[in-house]
Amino acid sequence: AFNKSIAEEMKNRISGVDNVKICTYHSLAFDILKENFQEFNFNVDVDKYKKYLRENILNITSYGEIDSLGINKNTYLTNIIHLIEYARYYHKSHVIHIKNIAEQFNLIIQRDEPKVVQKMLEWGKSDLSTIDYTDMIWLVNEYNLTTKKYLYNEILIDEAQDTSVMQKEMVERCAKRGVRYFVVGDEHQSINVWCGSDMDAVRKFKDDKCKVFTLPISYRCAKKIVDIAKQYSP
Repeated sequence: AFNKSIAEEMKNRISGVDNVKICTYHSLAFDILKENFQEFNFNVDVDKYKKYLRENILNITSYGEIDSLGINKNTYLTNIIHLIEYARYYHKSHVIHIKNIAEQFNLIIQRDEPKVVQKMLEWGKSDLSTIDYTDMIWLVNEYNLTTKKYLYNEILIDEAQDTSVMQKEMVERCAKRGVRYFVVGDEHQSINVWCGSDMDAVRKFKDDKCKVFTLPISYRCAKKIVDIAKQYSP
């Protein structure tokens, strides 16, 4: 489900059915992590990377004195934090790929941000004492984790247009042989590119065997709104 409140609503509607798991991507990822790393007591800290950057910046940047950046110092630090997020969303860690991501999101590189991000990703992967929410999904893919507890014959995905590369990679780990996917989404309504959704997500869910069902009627919008929307999507 797209978020926690929708997942809870769905759970209430099918309470008592024990062969169905309803979850968000993050909760599924966290369950897979705990299945594979039973010895860890994961501590969730949303500021994990900000704290590490603040405490170690002089050791992980090739520039000995960050204050030499002057007025560009804040931009430099902000670039690093943004790129750590985006690199994990797209499951990329090579400096060249990180530079491409910076260009995609119009981040103007000040100095060595991609190299710093690469070092921080290596640290983030090795230090599992603390994780943030993006880590949950990223680590499942980065460690190539498998699951025996969460394997399914059918997988239903809502709001597919806002699925990220690493979310799609992770959910495929939960597919039994011969799995059938039911994917609902509208490629014209992607609103979460800023937090990693893949602009090409809907198309990537399709394959040669995919059967497409269009939903031509909107039951939520007034007719005038629909008429305006048709200018952008048929």
